[in-house]
Amino acid sequence: MTKSVFAYRNGTLCVEALPLVELAEEIDTPFYCTSVKQLRRNLHSFFAPFKESPVKINYAMKENGTLAMVRALAQEGSGVDVTCVGELSRAIEANVASQHISFSGKSFSHDDVLAVLLAGVDRINVASLSDLLLIEGVAVTLNKSAPIVLRFDPDNMARHCFDPCSLDSAIQHILKSDSLVLRGLALPREEKEFSFLEHVRRIEKLSSFVWDLYRQDISVEHIGLGAGPAFLVQEDKAEKASLYVRVLDEMFDNLVCSFSFEPGEILTRGARALITRVVQSKKIDNKMEMTVDAYQNKKELSKTFSSKQEIMPMREASSSALFDTMVHDVVGGASEGSVPACLLPEMMPNDLLVMTGVCVRGDALTPALGRRPLAPEILVSGARHAVVRRCVAVVEQMAWESCPDWMVEDQVA
Repeated sequence: MTKSVFAYRNGTLCVEALPLVELAEEIDTPFYCTSVKQLRRNLHSFFAPFKESPVKINYAMKENGTLAMVRALAQEGSGVDVTCVGELSRAIEANVASQHISFSGKSFSHDDVLAVLLAGVDRINVASLSDLLLIEGVAVTLNKSAPIVLRFDPDNMARHCFDPCSLDSAIQHILKSDSLVLRGLALPREEKEFSFLEHVRRIEKLSSFVWDLYRQDISVEHIGLGAGPAFLVQEDKAEKASLYVRVLDEMFDNLVCSFSFEPGEILTRGARALITRVVQSKKIDNKMEMTVDAYQNKKELSKTFSSKQEIMPMREASSSALFDTMVHDVVGGASEGSVPACLLPEMMPNDLLVMTGVCVRGDALTPALGRRPLAPEILVSGARHAVVRRCVAVVEQMAWESCPDWMVEDQVA
């Protein structure tokens, strides 16, 4: 099994070749730390089984849209999947070529569609007839053709997807349109763990529908497979990944088509950590409750994402200390939620903790709400590091806001 990039060296936790304590001395906690080495490793593992099959991997920017992270992945051959004009602007700023950008969304706005058509993105993933009609209207105005991939749930279980009946109507509409081009079909982008057999079953249903279209002389050049299975980035699951690719090749045998994936959390798995300090620790019954200075995700998130979550002390515990470990409930300073209980040696105020896995998804999934500073992002490569997103203090966030003059006038009156 591949060694984690977060490992103890001489008793101190390091990321790649850099001791994390050095970062904590330079940068106020909490902060996020991302390993370029692990990002590249994950992406290369994803590509590896598809040596003889055309595949596109577009990183889902809604997972983390930091420019440096997007550029690091793009330099290794990844495209990006964007969901709004802001993410599109970030992708372009990160030097991602338009032919490597896909656009997905649940309810498009006119400005969204206008921007992606002017940018000339590779494909637009559409999940409803209303969005399709909006795209067609804008495309007509611009005198452009819109490359459409239809999101299709063969089980008719996912929200924001075409079911088999509405999919047929959408396809017929595209075929009659001068401004829409059918590029392909795509499964829902669901980042939750399916069993191998469940993946095969979903692929089988999708391929059956694609073959029906071919028998009607409707060609499909693109097959979207959602976020993809997690075992594609697990080097110890290479055999399962190879079998998965063989299943794809057999299901779509002799079809001239390419496959695509839009992974988010899967590509960053094992690459990110949240560094935080203990604020206070107190014993309640037979366990410790520990408050840290970082915002924490709510427990419900851990049910959605199966990536291993781990909380490690910055200093490696001695052999004797390991016998004195206790169950700790770790609570964020903002009391937004907590992570599942974990075994840790006794922790004192100001001690440093490193959290990996689902713990590090806080700023990715929640906006800056002005209740806390927006934590900085640090990118690490070997022994080098850079602050790729600085801390945004609450006072700066308040500067984005204002109160209308009439509120002051009303108060005086």
